[in-house]
Amino acid sequence: MDAFTPIHMSVLKEIGNIGAGHAATALGNMLGKRMYMHVPHVKLATFAEVMELSGGSDEIVASCIHTFTGALSGKLFFLLPVKEATDLLQEWMGESIATEMAQSAFREMSNILAGSYLNALATFADSSIIPSPPAMTIDLQGAIMSVGLVDLSMETNKVIAIETVLVPSDSEDALRGCILLLPDPKALPQLFSMLGVEG
Repeated sequence: MDAFTPIHMSVLKEIGNIGAGHAATALGNMLGKRMYMHVPHVKLATFAEVMELSGGSDEIVASCIHTFTGALSGKLFFLLPVKEATDLLQEWMGESIATEMAQSAFREMSNILAGSYLNALATFADSSIIPSPPAMTIDLQGAIMSVGLVDLSMETNKVIAIETVLVPSDSEDALRGCILLLPDPKALPQLFSMLGVEG
């Protein structure tokens, strides 16, 4: 992770924007409205910095965690403040995030986002990356991240943070979520070599 350069981050941001374009189309079809989505920032963040990306460790968030395997292995988190998740689901299906139906819809949203980003990454790498079905949690962000990062913390204290902005076409309010990519550090040199970016 510490060997990342601005070129590495630029490549990841470009892949993120391509994934966002595909995700916006799929989410729009799911929600029955046009969605705009972009990735304003991709950064290499410490665990402490990650906590601030979605409002701090005391912010209650809806989170889905995917494990992925293939040319690159690791975990992917999708985090959205629970108020924004609730507002979106309430408007779309009239359901609170606390209901089983709404949580199923939120998991499907995460499937779309994770699949779109990892598919874009795999396409650039001319390889295959397969995400698992998501495990969903609603809790304090600090608690979610502490559990999710415990294995990775033995090797690094940084993750790839992809800020994600979703804007429904019929609203001026943007939904600011965050995708955290936690790849196996041992696989990163091979991945960037496959992407044509040497360390």
